[in-house]
Amino acid sequence: MKNTRENKHQTGGNDQARGKNVAKFDCYPTLGESLPKEIERCQQLLLEYEKIQAGAFGAGMITQAIKTANKAIIDQDLPAMIRAYEALIECE
Repeated sequence: MKNTRENKHQTGGNDQARGKNVAKFDCYPTLGESLPKEIERCQQLLLEYEKIQAGAFGAGMITQAIKTANKAIIDQDLPAMIRAYEALIECE
């Protein structure tokens, strides 16, 4: 997974164009560490969306991504965890 993120950075993928932190795995090197941290980040982001009157759609999308990630963890479904992590890192 780390190589995929590095490859996007090297090839000028979407993350670089949007100015995202493409080195997230440097802080949390495993999915087991990264996924809960992204869930926590998105829960904080969700609080910000809930404050905005026009943020209902975004809040709904973030809520669904968090629920999907939690279900993947509970089910111990690695492919679903990877997909959920990828969805969560897209939340802004």
